[in-house]
Amino acid sequence: PHVHTCTYPDARMPLPFLELSDHELFPSLNFVVVGWLLLVFFPRWKPTFTITLLMAVVYAAMYLLLVVHLFAFGDAKLPEGAGFNTFEEVLKLFSFSPAVFAGWVHYISFDLFVGRYIVMDSQERGIPHLAIVWIVALSLFVAPIGLTLYFVVRTVWGLCFGVKTKSD
Repeated sequence: PHVHTCTYPDARMPLPFLELSDHELFPSLNFVVVGWLLLVFFPRWKPTFTITLLMAVVYAAMYLLLVVHLFAFGDAKLPEGAGFNTFEEVLKLFSFSPAVFAGWVHYISFDLFVGRYIVMDSQERGIPHLAIVWIVALSLFVAPIGLTLYFVVRTVWGLCFGVKTKSD
């Protein structure tokens, strides 16, 4: 089936207090790369975890605003047949530009939380950053796979070297 994109009729979206379209706001989401660079290259710098938490929370709050605005206050109509119950409904939902934008904000927020967790947890357990940095980088693109691999590495590390805690 042909997938098309839809936008708000007046091209104003997604947040009610910003007169910008989703297309105009999208490049600002690339700021998330700063958080990933901190996790990869400056994992022991004291502000890294505060900055990455703040970034993830800001993106999560943006996601909340997007969803509330889109479904409760937005004047745009979802494509006919869009929903969450079947693959076809989800496909129609993601043919809708505001839903794609909100989905991308969800993705970058959640993935940054996952990357942050991996780095913090590995430090608490005494796992060297070089042993997990590739997983952190992978989590930028596929966080569920990265998190699963981290749990494997964490388990193997614990079995081979024991588990350290901050109190050790």
